[in-house]
Amino acid sequence: FSEISFLKILEFRRINLWKDSINLIASRPIFGLGAALFPILYSIKYEPVYYTEQHTHNLLLELAAGYGFLVSILFSIFIIYLLVSSWKCLDKEYKTNNYDAFINKTWFASSVIIISSQMSDVTYYDGRISIIFWILLSGLRNISLFNGKN
Repeated sequence: FSEISFLKILEFRRINLWKDSINLIASRPIFGLGAALFPILYSIKYEPVYYTEQHTHNLLLELAAGYGFLVSILFSIFIIYLLVSSWKCLDKEYKTNNYDAFINKTWFASSVIIISSQMSDVTYYDGRISIIFWILLSGLRNISLFNGKN
């Protein structure tokens, strides 16, 4: 911990990878590099010696690398919309103490945790994680859909 310093933040491997990924994606920002081409192009351009990167370790950067920034931005808007709309519904039922309100709050918290975990490492490639990810997102949609009618 004594060596961790925010003055040297660009020397951290993950932050450096994100910076290099953005530079690589910027060469083809509209349509992206192509699906599954990031590790090949990354190894050609940066010639890593001690490690081989197979993905960008960030879900939004991974989408941008494969399919372009437009897809990444649209996916971000979709996720933010789900979070905001379900938060508004949870805010309306804040004063109620029923069981559904408790379940909705824990569902929201679980969704925030899994979404934020995908911003620092893409565990989405594990089938179980991707299923959990989409189940939690569909639950957020149901929170906003059914509670918004009340």
